[in-house]
Amino acid sequence: MDYVSFGAQTSDISEGRYPDGSAGVFFMAPTPRTDNLAPNTAPILASIDDKMATLGQTVTFIAIATDTDQPPQTLTFSLGAGAPTGASIDPTSGRFAWRPITAPSTNIVRLVVTDNGKPSLSATQTVIVTVVLPPQLSGASVNGNPFTLTWLTASIQSYQVEYEDDLNATTWIPLGNPLTGTGGSLTVTNNVTVGQRFYRLRILP
Repeated sequence: MDYVSFGAQTSDISEGRYPDGSAGVFFMAPTPRTDNLAPNTAPILASIDDKMATLGQTVTFIAIATDTDQPPQTLTFSLGAGAPTGASIDPTSGRFAWRPITAPSTNIVRLVVTDNGKPSLSATQTVIVTVVLPPQLSGASVNGNPFTLTWLTASIQSYQVEYEDDLNATTWIPLGNPLTGTGGSLTVTNNVTVGQRFYRLRILP
């Protein structure tokens, strides 16, 4: 048999317990002739780092929200006013997706999560998505054995030069470590000792 032990009573205060078997007693002001509703608290939407994408890439991330109300409430995700054209967010999972169609551009995305309490409350986070143009090769030359590759970069974007000696191979080999763009040009040099070599420039997430 379950039971609740109440302490000293206070005027104009109701005491009760949620029907979840927990030991805690909840105190609330009475609501005559209406439903007894616990005060609602707003959900919390975790902060999300700003994003950078290259034109042609799809920006994706998961918005995460919590709510301390009991029993658990239903949380619904949405995008605030001014969201980029084509952007979407799954109302249940919080998965955001957007494939930019113009660059360079700076885009403000407002994420909203809303509970189903009474009254309904919400929380908002803002994410800035910067879209840059794909890298532009500005030079490629061979001077004896050394091969030099130069391209224009976007600030803080990461790049990796890779190579293969046989296009039938399944794995590209990294040429050195990833490089971070400065907004200017980057150059890599490779000493080629084989008859042919193929290169590609990859944009890292």
